[in-house]
Amino acid sequence: MRQGTLRGIAEVQLKSSSIWNSSGPHRFGYKIWASPPARPVLDSNGSVQPDPNGKVRYTAVIRFASHAFQRQWSEFVVRPVRDAHPDALADDWGDGP
Repeated sequence: MRQGTLRGIAEVQLKSSSIWNSSGPHRFGYKIWASPPARPVLDSNGSVQPDPNGKVRYTAVIRFASHAFQRQWSEFVVRPVRDAHPDALADDWGDGP
């Protein structure tokens, strides 16, 4: 599944035994990262609220206490995805991560 920078959907199990569904590994150029689960932004009627370009807007379900911790978590998600599915993080021209 590729959509924009999104390269797929990962299920992440943490040491605490919590499982996060819908974590997304992304790639843009040579930058690779993972985003925590998110949900669409809804208006007061429950309809999806698009951005000015008509794309669905998302809001984070989980936040991190610091950018450093979010970066560490992202590396924790990307590393096993890269190891198990190296082509998943290849760019659109077939270059690996």
